[in-house]
Amino acid sequence: MHAAGLIREGATALEAATASGFNDYSNFYKAFHQVFGTSPVRYLADCERFPW
Repeated sequence: MHAAGLIREGATALEAATASGFNDYSNFYKAFHQVFGTSPVRYLADCERFPW
């Protein structure tokens, strides 16, 4: 998912949602959570704690 890369590069969750074509943050959140099993904000926190 394109949004995950944007979040890892420092974009906010809302910026990543918009750049990924979502007009509604709620739909983005649900899609992100379905794919990654976590919220976008939690994903960022995990990336900061466990860099790849």
